[in-house]
Amino acid sequence: MRDGKPNRGKTPAKAASAERPAVVRRADAARMPGSSVHASLANEIGLRIVRGDYPPGTILPNEAKWSETFDVSRSAVREAIKMLMAKSLLASR
Repeated sequence: MRDGKPNRGKTPAKAASAERPAVVRRADAARMPGSSVHASLANEIGLRIVRGDYPPGTILPNEAKWSETFDVSRSAVREAIKMLMAKSLLASR
C-alpha cells in the first residue's frame, strides 16, 4: 500500500541491501536518456575487473548468478558480457 492506495497485485519494490550492488535498474534506465541496463552493468563489472576484484584467470559467476546479484535480466547480463569482451576486459575459454 502506498499513499493509502492498495498495491493492486503488484509486488513491492525490493529494498536495496548490502549484498546487492548499486546499478541502474530496468525502470531507472528507461527514464535516463542514453543509458541502458546492460551498459550500466558492463560498467560496474568492468570497474570490478580493473579494481582487481576479478584477477586474470578467475572463473567469473555465471549469467544466472549475476542476474540475481544485480537484479537484472539474463539478456542484460549477456549484452554486458559482449560489451566487456569487445573491450578486451573478458575472454572466453
